[in-house]
Amino acid sequence: AEFAASRLILARADLEESAAGYRSLVGVFPADLAPPPQLPPLPDIETLYETLETTNPRVRSAQFRELASRAQLAAARAAMG
Repeated sequence: AEFAASRLILARADLEESAAGYRSLVGVFPADLAPPPQLPPLPDIETLYETLETTNPRVRSAQFRELASRAQLAAARAAMG
């Protein structure tokens, strides 16, 4: 309960800070703002993992390091006869 209350206090402080920043730029406090647009639904977890495996640079780098290690291991085994 205390954690939730502290988060609420921080959120209110962030809101006041944002409103003050808006006022300093625009000259008046914000009023009657339109709500943000709806976000599209998230894809299922499997699709997210597939996307991660093909687009995340750290994951791709690890995949290439694994391939290089396997190639080195195969070369060492072939050299041993």
